[in-house]
Amino acid sequence: MLMFATVLVFTSCKKDEDGKTPPTLTINDGVKLKDLDVNLSSVDIKIVVSAATDRKLKTISVEKAIPGQATATVFTNSPDKKDYTTTYTDALSGQTVGQIITYTIKAVDDNDNNISETYTVTIISSENVYISNSIQLGAQSNSTIDYKFLGIANNFNSYTAGTSGTARTNSSKIDFVYYYGTNDKNTFAAPTNTDGAQVIWGTEITAWTTKNDTKFKQTSLVATDFDNIMDVTKKDDTFKNIDFSFGALSKYTNLQNNDVIAYLTASGKKGLIKFTSTASNNSGAVTLYVISQK
Repeated sequence: MLMFATVLVFTSCKKDEDGKTPPTLTINDGVKLKDLDVNLSSVDIKIVVSAATDRKLKTISVEKAIPGQATATVFTNSPDKKDYTTTYTDALSGQTVGQIITYTIKAVDDNDNNISETYTVTIISSENVYISNSIQLGAQSNSTIDYKFLGIANNFNSYTAGTSGTARTNSSKIDFVYYYGTNDKNTFAAPTNTDGAQVIWGTEITAWTTKNDTKFKQTSLVATDFDNIMDVTKKDDTFKNIDFSFGALSKYTNLQNNDVIAYLTASGKKGLIKFTSTASNNSGAVTLYVISQK
């Protein structure tokens, strides 16, 4: 009698426990965190769920949460079966670098037992370079193109000369001085350069509180290499290891169309410049593209 009572109690407890067993849920094969590039247009969420023995799945849902925005249920399904597998694809738009998107996936069975898991996406930039648009700078005697100086800061901003110009109040942001010299021809120089930049632009640069010591160096890279970085790889692998501890110059002279030169800013950023057009005198202009490390 005692043995029968013990077995009866044990059986009853086991049955109760089975009725309360939640489903099992696996998201993206167990990966719970993912970094995704800002340019991607969607996120895939693989959902594998199984109800306990003698149970069926009642609802599967996906909830999406972004800080500063209202949380939204973006997917629901009622499988009405023990096992269920699907891949939900969430369309993305307007995401920004650093944004965190949290997806909460929840499964409920027909006895209201439930389980939930989160999948967190961090929006990143997989590119490690900044790339300028086409930039035009006028030589010192060019009266139609006011912009004469250029910096990496503020999305490759360029600056004007003179007492009412923008260069004097932004000298700390200027990395490149452009001029057309009698011997140097088309030249890019550091604000610290004394035998070119500070000769042509002497009165101007004297008024600058900061004169950045930019370095230039010849490189084996050609225009097609520059274009490959700009249009395809968007990586600094081909120029990040250029050694500026020897052979570096404070100016690069006699620039020609499709020349590519390397630079190192005073703040330690390496990069490349490609010239697409150059001037024939000191009233002309130069057109260029710049790539900079982030």
